[in-house]
Amino acid sequence: MDLAKWPRENEWMTDPIAIGDIDGPEGLDFVVDGVRVAELSTIVDMTGSYDSYPKVIRIHIVPWIDDDSRLHQDLVASGT
Repeated sequence: MDLAKWPRENEWMTDPIAIGDIDGPEGLDFVVDGVRVAELSTIVDMTGSYDSYPKVIRIHIVPWIDDDSRLHQDLVASGT
């Protein structure tokens, strides 16, 4: 999922063509349009191979993971 803002403005991008142009070779799979009804959440990429660790794309609210958690050590932070 891509939370897209215009590069020079504090405004959300709503045009899927513009978002796709910015994403370039990464592509755009889908656009979810609507009002925000919840706080930001953690996004984890689970698309890797069966034996690879999931990649954390964005950490926000994860009440069951703290810095001392053994589970947190197994997560691999994404560079993107």
